[in-house]
Amino acid sequence: FRRVLFRSVLDEARKQHKLAAQAGANAGKLGHAYVEAKLKGKKVAMPSNPEAKKVVESVKSAFESFMGDWKPEIVEIEMVLYSEKHNYAGTADFVCKIKDKLVIGDWKTTNTSRYNPDGIYASYFAQLGAYSLAYEEMTGNEVDELYVVNLPKDGGEYKLKRLEDIGMSKTDAQLYFLTLKHAYELNQRFEWSIAR
Repeated sequence: FRRVLFRSVLDEARKQHKLAAQAGANAGKLGHAYVEAKLKGKKVAMPSNPEAKKVVESVKSAFESFMGDWKPEIVEIEMVLYSEKHNYAGTADFVCKIKDKLVIGDWKTTNTSRYNPDGIYASYFAQLGAYSLAYEEMTGNEVDELYVVNLPKDGGEYKLKRLEDIGMSKTDAQLYFLTLKHAYELNQRFEWSIAR
């Protein structure tokens, strides 16, 4: 009986974890949709669901604070990027100019935690390293800086991390991405070879 009870508790915990993760992803999509619409000058209708409305209002407040503090001149929104040289594609949330610097950035709506009080993770810079490589290849323009902007869903203030804030360079971010990409591709080759 104890085993059955323990297993049902574990099964319920797994279900709740998946539901919470899905709810977080949906909230993130709402936040992203709001920001994209605002940047494109579209009218934004607030959701009627109270929880969704709270999320969008939180993202809206953080977004407006970031825009007011940094005054970016938006160059591109949701720019699809492709690297022929390295064979990958992705979509950069925004390209802008800030104080004469060309910046590629990504909006995040990650919850903060005791482990990560800014809700910004290292892997986000690998993603931006990929975007900067592809952008430079496609346009011939050099990217000066990479920004991760966390617009929290919980009513908190925006959090910003730039390469200079973490003591890293654009080259570091690009190599970080290329190293992870290479490791992934090697793993796939090994897996395929073993499975044959």
